[in-house]
Amino acid sequence: MLRFLRNIGIYSAIIVVCAIVLDQLFTHVHSKGDLVRSQWAMQMNDRHFDLIVLGSSRAWWNLDMNMVQEQCSIKAIDLANNHFTPSEILLSLKIFLANGNKADRALMQVDYRTVQESQRERSSTAQEFIPYLQDPIVGDHLAEQDREWQVLRTVPFVRYVRYNFRWGPEQLITTVLDLRRPLFDGTGSYLVDAPYREDDEKIYDMIDLEFPAELREIQEMCRKNDIDLQLFMAPYHELKVMPETRRKFEETISGTGLPFHDFSDSLQDRSNFIDPLHLNIKGGKLLTQYLIEQAICPAGS
Repeated sequence: MLRFLRNIGIYSAIIVVCAIVLDQLFTHVHSKGDLVRSQWAMQMNDRHFDLIVLGSSRAWWNLDMNMVQEQCSIKAIDLANNHFTPSEILLSLKIFLANGNKADRALMQVDYRTVQESQRERSSTAQEFIPYLQDPIVGDHLAEQDREWQVLRTVPFVRYVRYNFRWGPEQLITTVLDLRRPLFDGTGSYLVDAPYREDDEKIYDMIDLEFPAELREIQEMCRKNDIDLQLFMAPYHELKVMPETRRKFEETISGTGLPFHDFSDSLQDRSNFIDPLHLNIKGGKLLTQYLIEQAICPAGS
C-alpha cells in the first residue's frame, strides 16, 4: 500500500511539473505571437495616437484607418475586435492604457446590441486572452465575470487543454515557424470582399435598453486620460427596428452627453455589404469617408 501511494505521489509530481513547464512554454511562445488581435494589442507599448477606434467587428471590419491617416494627417489605430461586448471593449482600453499608450481622441462604435444589459457577458473572443491570464489587467478583469477564468489562470496548463483548438500544439508550431500572417495591417484595419450572406439578425425589438456600466467606465477612463470620446453607429443593410426601440436607444445615447454620429441608415445598397451587419471594401471606404468628413477631421476643423 505504501509503495502504491508513493508511486501515485511520484506520478502526480511528474504531471504537475510537466504541466508547469508546458504552461510556461506555451505562454512564452503564444504571448510573443502576432496572429490574433489580442497578441497585437498586448505588444503595443508606449505609443501615442491622435485617434483610436473601439468596438466590435462592426468597427473593425468596416473602417480603413489608412484612409484616416492619409486624409487627416494623423496617427490612427483600430482596437476593435469580433463579437466584443462592452466588457471586452473596456478590457481593450484598459490594456491600451496600462501598456503606456496614449490617445487624444477615441471613436467608439455602439448599436442596438451593445446597449443592453445582457451584453455584459463575455463573448467567445475573450478566449484570445488565454496566454495573458497572468497579467493582472487581463486576469482580474475576466475573473470578475466568470469563475472559470480564475481556475484557468490558477491551475497550470489547464487553459491550454481547455482551449487547445485555439492555443494548442498546432498554433504553437505555426507561431514558432512563422507560417501565417495576421489578417490585419499595422493600423488594425481589415476590409474584406465576399459574396453577400443573408442573416436573420436584422430585426431589433428591444425596449429595455440601458447604457451598460462598462461603457460608463470607458467614458470615465477617457475623461481621466484626457481622451475626447465620441460615439458612432455603423450602417446596416435593411435595418428593421421598432419605433419605440429606436426612441429608447436615442434617449439612452443622448443621456451620455457624448457626440453621436449615426450612420445606421446611410448605406442602404446591398452592393456595400457582405452581410446585414458588415460592409465590404467599397462600403467600408464610404463609411470611413463619412467619419472623416463628419467626425474625425471635418473641413475647417
